[in-house]
Amino acid sequence: MKNLKAAAARGEKLLGTIIVSSSPINIEISGYLGYDFVLIDTEHATASPFGREVEELIRAAYAADITPVVRLIKNDRSQIRKVLDFGAKGIVCPFMNTKEEAESFVSECLFPPDGNRGGAPVVRATKYGAVSWSDYVKQANEETLIMGIIERMEGLKNMDEICSVKGLNSILCGPFDLAMELNIRPKGDQAVSETLAMLTDPVILKHVDTMIRIAKKHHLVVGNITWSAQSALDMFKRGCDFVALTGDNNMFVEIAKKYRDDIRKGLK
Repeated sequence: MKNLKAAAARGEKLLGTIIVSSSPINIEISGYLGYDFVLIDTEHATASPFGREVEELIRAAYAADITPVVRLIKNDRSQIRKVLDFGAKGIVCPFMNTKEEAESFVSECLFPPDGNRGGAPVVRATKYGAVSWSDYVKQANEETLIMGIIERMEGLKNMDEICSVKGLNSILCGPFDLAMELNIRPKGDQAVSETLAMLTDPVILKHVDTMIRIAKKHHLVVGNITWSAQSALDMFKRGCDFVALTGDNNMFVEIAKKYRDDIRKGLK
């Protein structure tokens, strides 16, 4: 399983998928296809970050040797501790808007003396105690990808301060919510084209470039959510270290629509 922090430091460009379906099968498929990480969504998906549902999704990632990253519902101590104890290698806080929010989030992600994370030596992340506790604490504090999403103008305005927080090591751009806040609306007739129209709006791209620049200034790993192969390549060119490519539900929709349209066209 790839250490995302170390890989980004080596200059690797990391490609992941987003799991919105809460399907362990799609996580396994992503791993077998060679994706670097999977972003397990609990904010917009059915999986709860509190119990067995997300634990089973993380277990599927381990089975397929793909690095599991979990997006929380909110900046919450209980959610943070649960998903890290289940074995998540990265953790994502949505709507990070202030330095204080970043400090609180980081503190709950790291064990003392670096933070305030509670300890439990027999959880899944330690292989139920088969791994030395001291080794696990050291590895978790060093390797966990601790990520905040900047998806509001308030967060963008405070981004320099947010990125200065010790222990925060990654930023995920949130252009879709930013576009919604700025009243940038769809300009297409299909779901993906509408989304791409919003995410490639010149105003949004300018803000994304600012996010990348500030994150890089603070030597943070930075990435974005993208909705096509071309938009992913564009984000890499703009300086992203990683991209999370669309959602598994959307991938199915696009392929299913293409097959449907091709077959109906052929029948005519």
